[in-house]
Amino acid sequence: MKSITAHAPLIEMIFLIGLVLGGVCILLNVQPFDITVTSVSLFGLGVAWFLSAYRTIELPEGAETMGMKELLQHSIVPKILWISMAVSVIALGLFVLGSVVRGYRQMFLIGGTTLGIGLIITAGMAASGVRIFRSTVPVLLRAGVLLVIDVYFLLR
Repeated sequence: MKSITAHAPLIEMIFLIGLVLGGVCILLNVQPFDITVTSVSLFGLGVAWFLSAYRTIELPEGAETMGMKELLQHSIVPKILWISMAVSVIALGLFVLGSVVRGYRQMFLIGGTTLGIGLIITAGMAASGVRIFRSTVPVLLRAGVLLVIDVYFLLR
């Protein structure tokens, strides 16, 4: 599993490029590649984000002693955020496909709720004085953007 998770950022970058290409195909109305490229990229992005939950966390020097707050802030919450982002982006992929199965709304609800709770816990920990390491900032940025997308599709 370690060898697969080491390539998760590269896999994520490839599928993000595919998502941009799919968006361009949708704007230019290139049939049938518009929906196909976009949905495959979203599903691949979900897999990459799910695999990112299993990466080991790089701790900076001087962080050898960690209590429960630090463990929650730097290990548990980021892993939960990665997995809930995977659920949300797969729901977005199902929505793009125009699936007759309406399960994507429940996936948006579960993913968005978990993202919101994780971001609230992170903000609370940061307010209580727990440092946020550089390794957790990317997941927080992605989670914030995806939370906005989840809320939009839930209220739509």
